[in-house]
Amino acid sequence: MIGRLVSALAGVGVVLATYALARELRATKGWSGVAALLVAISWPMVEFSTLVRADMLLTLFIVLLAFTMVRCLRRPTRTAFLVAGVLLGLAASSKYPGVAGAVPITAGAFLLLAARRIRPAQALRWLVLAAIASTATTIIVGPY
Repeated sequence: MIGRLVSALAGVGVVLATYALARELRATKGWSGVAALLVAISWPMVEFSTLVRADMLLTLFIVLLAFTMVRCLRRPTRTAFLVAGVLLGLAASSKYPGVAGAVPITAGAFLLLAARRIRPAQALRWLVLAAIASTATTIIVGPY
């Protein structure tokens, strides 16, 4: 019973996080609502939200990680990389394919470098911070 509740709440979180991500990508409120609605009525979301599986938690953490990195592209901060690292650790702990969340973190650093919004040394420090945060989170919450 508790497992199904967690999956259902994670499913609701994915819908809300999708709306927030669409807004951060500068979509209008209407189009952001459409994005959230499409996620809410998609068959895998409906099905997995009713089962005791880690898929919904993984999806929630990855969407939140994407939101964090998109926001970071507008306002680069060390805190964004720290939060992204924690979310990566949570995603990887919920299901191992969550390690793919390292891609948006790395891409975010390279995009900020290409736009000359951060210096190379700063990008390296922030990537190391995200790696340490993800590793520590995985160790703390990991079941193994």
